[in-house]
This record gives sequence, structure tokens and C-alpha cells, in this order.
Amino acid sequence: MSQSKVILIFWILTLVAVMVYGCGGKKKSDNFSGSGGGGVTTGTGTGTGTGGGSGGGGNIVNETEYENEVFDLVNEERAAAGVSGLIWDEPTAEVARAHSRCMRDHGSIYHICNYGHGRPEDRLAAGGVSFLYCAENVAKYHSTPSKVMTAWMNSSGHRKNILSAQYTHIGIGLANPGSYWTQNFLQR
Repeated sequence: MSQSKVILIFWILTLVAVMVYGCGGKKKSDNFSGSGGGGVTTGTGTGTGTGGGSGGGGNIVNETEYENEVFDLVNEERAAAGVSGLIWDEPTAEVARAHSRCMRDHGSIYHICNYGHGRPEDRLAAGGVSFLYCAENVAKYHSTPSKVMTAWMNSSGHRKNILSAQYTHIGIGLANPGSYWTQNFLQR
């Protein structure tokens, strides 16, 4: 069977699963991490992560509620580590959401967007976000806030970004279907 037929069958099965089960839920710092699902593959630096797996079934999730839950979980982890909580920044969240949608639309996770949006600091600056330093975590296929936070906290690069006292602000974006996540951390 040709590779194009296999890919076509994969996408048809994915669409059927989504229809049946629903969707699951300036200065550079070089602190960018990515993770894929199902046996999380992570990377630190400007690499990309990939992985297999699938989003959860059930009802279509409220993406904003899930973003807020991740925000709360981030600050719980920071408090447990003795680090001050982050401040939610809506313009940063808008940039994170746009990046999550871009990754979803292209079926991959990445920090350097080859579709016209550039690096995290380029996207933030284009979104009118001011910062001294920034970092980014990305992930896909983790269908709930607790699942994506567990994956990030089990990865040293992601964990470092989440717990770094250097950062003061955060924006989080989720795009479904596929549970594409972006966290952008800022020092102002």
C-alpha cells in the first residue's frame, strides 16, 4: 500500500473518531520545549517533538476553561516549589492560541513556524507583547489539563520553564481537535 493511501486512511479514521467521540478535550532565552503524546517525546531548544496518541473522547471542551485550569496547575506547581505565581497575560494568551491553531492546522508541533509566524519572540512582538525574556512549551494529544501538565512536569526542559523564577507572566493557548497546547512565559 502506498504511503499516500496510508496517510489518507489515517485522516479518514481520525475524522471518523472525532465525529463519533468528539474532541479531547528583544531577547531570546532559548527555553523552548515541545512534547508529543502517547509516550511523550520531548525536546529542549528550538527542536520539535512528535508522538503518537489520541485526544480524549466525550464532549467538546471549552478551550478557555482548559487554559485557565492549566494556569492554575502551573501556579500550584510553582507554589509547591516555593516560586511566586505567574500573572495571566491575555495578549500573550492570544499569541499562544494563534500558535496552537497554526500547529493544529499543519498537524505538527514546533517552535519556529515556517508558515510566516517565525520564532516565539517574533510572534510575541507581532502580537504587541513586550518582554525582556521569553520561553515556550508546546505539546499535542494531551486531552486534559492534568495530562498535559503531567507530561510537561515529567520533562526537564518543560519543568524548567514552568518553575523558573525568572518568568513573571504567562499566556496559554489550546486548539482542538488534537489538543495542541502552547505556553508562553515572559519576564518583564
